[in-house]
Amino acid sequence: MKTHGESAGWNDAIAACEKACRDLSSYQFSDDLERRSWNLGVFDCIAAICALFKKTTYLQVEAEVRYWEDAQINGIVDQTGDMMPLRTGDLWTPVIRLEDGFVEGWPSGKSADICYKVCDQGEYFLLNDARQRVAKYRSGYVPDMLSVGENGYGDYIILKISANGYINGWKEPSIDDSQWQAIAQEGGGS
Repeated sequence: MKTHGESAGWNDAIAACEKACRDLSSYQFSDDLERRSWNLGVFDCIAAICALFKKTTYLQVEAEVRYWEDAQINGIVDQTGDMMPLRTGDLWTPVIRLEDGFVEGWPSGKSADICYKVCDQGEYFLLNDARQRVAKYRSGYVPDMLSVGENGYGDYIILKISANGYINGWKEPSIDDSQWQAIAQEGGGS
């Protein structure tokens, strides 16, 4: 199996698991030994995909913010959302390094206190080192990792971002692969 940065390995793992599931639905095993051998192959595929999830490096957020004024930038209420870094139209689109909570592209000298109501209007992706999407959050709710120090109840992004671009109180999250849907890389690229 190739590393998570090599999309061919990712595609191979997904294809092998899909094939194994199709084969199981129509195959008549001749004995228990054959069934156990097949099961080991499926477990190998699942283990490989789980390993890929654990090697993800970033979280990409695409959150449709309901009330931009629920954030302060350098202590000033952002009434219209115009002061918020990483805003793209109606979306807030940060990329967060999972290891340490660093917000990629955050402008030096700006701090933020955020309590955005998102409800079911966001998409969240795990990225590999090459910034390729490898998985999408299955739920429409806000992942718990985006409510640092408080309970966001799946509806709120609650973060305090320091002037050096790190999220205060961030702890590297453990990724529960059952909450993420794998994304195959098209054409072997990003």
